[in-house]
Amino acid sequence: SIRIKKGDIVCDVGAGSGVLAILASKLGAKRIVGTELDERAEEPFLKNCKMNAVNNVKLVKTDLLTNIKSKFDVIIANMPQIPYFKKKKPFIYAGWDGTKYLCGAIKQASSRLKKGGRLYLNGASITNPDKIIKTFFVLFKLC
Repeated sequence: SIRIKKGDIVCDVGAGSGVLAILASKLGAKRIVGTELDERAEEPFLKNCKMNAVNNVKLVKTDLLTNIKSKFDVIIANMPQIPYFKKKKPFIYAGWDGTKYLCGAIKQASSRLKKGGRLYLNGASITNPDKIIKTFFVLFKLC
């Protein structure tokens, strides 16, 4: 389960329609930054925040955490994980083994979490779980 404490600063990576950003707000987050590369997500993101009376959220158009300089108490990411083998691929696909976005989020999150911060990721069995786990352990120095 996602643990968000009152006053936490949260980043929702790949925010999409804003569901996790809204959840973070309702759980007591002080401020939420949503990041999204797909401009089609902006309208539903903002609409959903308004419908849920959430006004402590900002959406930034960027790839993962690329243009984000802040440090966060919590980073949450529900990323696309569908493998795709052709060179030109839509956002919903995540590279040949489905790990492109998850591994990218882990790499960038390692320098954007405050000390004691928490990272929440989703995982799918169609991806390469060994690669994801190895990336996590190496970057967060758990081994």
